[in-house]
Amino acid sequence: GEFMTEQIHETRKGTPLYVKFEEKTDVVYGRKQTRHVYSMRHHNAKEYGEEASGVTSIIKNVEDTSGLMYWAMSVANKTGNAFEADRIAKESITSGVETHGLIEDFIKHGFVHEGNDTFMNWYNYGDNKDAKWIDSEVLVFEEICGYGGTVDAISWEPGKKNGESGHYIIHDFKTKNTKSYNDRSNQLFQKDRCQLSAYARALRNMDSAYYPIMEGRIHYIMRDSDQIDVQSINLGYYEDMFLNSWNLHKAVSEDKYKKEKYFKVGT
Repeated sequence: GEFMTEQIHETRKGTPLYVKFEEKTDVVYGRKQTRHVYSMRHHNAKEYGEEASGVTSIIKNVEDTSGLMYWAMSVANKTGNAFEADRIAKESITSGVETHGLIEDFIKHGFVHEGNDTFMNWYNYGDNKDAKWIDSEVLVFEEICGYGGTVDAISWEPGKKNGESGHYIIHDFKTKNTKSYNDRSNQLFQKDRCQLSAYARALRNMDSAYYPIMEGRIHYIMRDSDQIDVQSINLGYYEDMFLNSWNLHKAVSEDKYKKEKYFKVGT
């Protein structure tokens, strides 16, 4: 079924913004596909503004995903099941959603899920258990480029010296398989970095009370081992890359010649 939730987001001026998230199901080539839709309402408006897709739909062009196609074909050949890769992907998503839920439960309610190894590996890594966690699953909306998203978590980093002001950190949690992650260790996950930078941009343009955001961290959490990799990213650099990706996405979606065949030569 379809799912909808709303959040109130406080701005630096103290006026609220209302952000709505919906999951809508479409049937494409006979198979159900879920898409994420976001919208926002200002405090003095009666209705929500235009709907927009999630940021991940904009940044698909940032990374070469052809390797996934070859992997899916290899899995199909080995198992004799054309949809085995689809099943594995859905299983991975389910596992990731569970880990997100356990981390959210800790951030919001302080509950430590000692019976879950993946959660405990994350909990015991670095300063995760002692960080000043502020919020999780925060809906954001960016009106200029027209996209929405969900920030996995936000923490506060106090100033390390007397008189030094602190700042907010936004976090994104990604669950991975150890072998596939380490096989790609020589590559950067630019898509993940663009996603987090797009969230930082959205919060800035919302004039969010979460100000200033000076750092983004991506937590790569392995489902099948105790390996954790937390990367701090350059938000400004990857916001520029995101904007380039957005420009390409916009150009492709608005291509006025895509249905014309005037340029065809010969017969």
